[in-house]
Amino acid sequence: VAGSTVKYSFSTSNGDISFGLQYATPGNLLEVIRETMREPSDVEPIKGSYKADYDGVFIFIFDNSFSWFTDKLITYNISLLQVS
Repeated sequence: VAGSTVKYSFSTSNGDISFGLQYATPGNLLEVIRETMREPSDVEPIKGSYKADYDGVFIFIFDNSFSWFTDKLITYNISLLQVS
């Protein structure tokens, strides 16, 4: 819902991971909020937030394809603060 805020944090063990965040509108337009790139989530937690300007769906991308021989454990927290 427009005006809502999503807050996220995550960390990994056994190495880093690629992370990206996108936002899809009801008209199927895709907005890249955060480009998918490797994050040092094994060193410190990665945190962020984003406020939606219009209705839509958040898409969280966790990608380990650069290191698929190495298992990773992801611990995450995602909260959605909706407007009344």
